[in-house]
Amino acid sequence: MSKFCAPSSIREIPNSSDTISSGVNSTDRRQYFIRAISRAEAQTLLENTAPPSVLVEGIPLEGTPKFQVTEVDAPRGVRRGIYNGSASYQHVQRDEQTADELIQENDIRTTFSFGGESLFLMEAIGQEVFAPVDGTSRGVDNFLNVLADGTVEGLDVGSPPDTFSKTKIFPEATVTNAWLKARLEQRNTVNDATFFGLDIGDCWFTSFSGNQRSDFRWEVTFNFGVQVGEVVTEIGGIDLGGATLVEGWQYAWVMTEPAEDTGANNLLIPKALQAHVADIFEKTDFGDLGLT
Repeated sequence: MSKFCAPSSIREIPNSSDTISSGVNSTDRRQYFIRAISRAEAQTLLENTAPPSVLVEGIPLEGTPKFQVTEVDAPRGVRRGIYNGSASYQHVQRDEQTADELIQENDIRTTFSFGGESLFLMEAIGQEVFAPVDGTSRGVDNFLNVLADGTVEGLDVGSPPDTFSKTKIFPEATVTNAWLKARLEQRNTVNDATFFGLDIGDCWFTSFSGNQRSDFRWEVTFNFGVQVGEVVTEIGGIDLGGATLVEGWQYAWVMTEPAEDTGANNLLIPKALQAHVADIFEKTDFGDLGLT
């Protein structure tokens, strides 16, 4: 006859232990199947049966166990009184530890933060020249904001006005020095494919930061700037000869030279010579960030 024919009984569910091994940050959770005439009796059975402490890799988790009892919904016509119970354990020092407190001698807290500064660029990755007014393209190589006399003014890229962030918990083994180096090299690039609904070139990976939690996993935040591209037919009064897509983080600029105003005041005004669309950031695979 099954022991569960008795009015009240309890047994640990086989292979139910859920253990995280992290020294004093280790945790364990065990689950039980309980028959009892009331929730209170189920709670008492659980507290009297579950061990007061457990060992994880030789470390005793001696903090006061946390017990939880949940009644199982029984089909109509089936006797109620079946409960799921769980006992959760953690090291006593974990209860005393605040989020940013180190516990033992030689403990090390690791945090990192890369990026977020404004940029000044003299050159683009590459750029296209459109519609020189006299039919002669003035070579500027990949320099930005070049005057007609050859002076290079460059481009100040400030902080983006529209931003968003994504935060994710990574396993301890993921965030290695090699992973950090790869993300550092990927910073200040734009998406080479659709990313969270943003078209190619519309999302700028500006910075990232993170810290190692007490369970040794990593909490990493990635920051992005958003600028939506648009289709244009002219730039600075120069006809592009058709519809042209300027991606969000491409830079459109016009070379000008001083010209005399034909009006009564004979003032010098800027005359547009040719238009440019520049790629100021490289494109990379944002899937490497591990967010999608």
